[in-house]
Amino acid sequence: MTKTHAREALRRLAAGKRITKARHQDLTDNGYITTDDNGRDYVTPQGTQLLNEKDAH
Repeated sequence: MTKTHAREALRRLAAGKRITKARHQDLTDNGYITTDDNGRDYVTPQGTQLLNEKDAH
């Protein structure tokens, strides 16, 4: 998963929209999100940094 795809998936998740299980797993594996005992997803500091980065365009 590229940073651009990860950023898009994080934005969808933050907006309350659904993402695929595979993307969810990729975000978790890359350390961008974490899930608590109640099943709620939280963006990690690393994920926040990714969201705040400027696009390279």
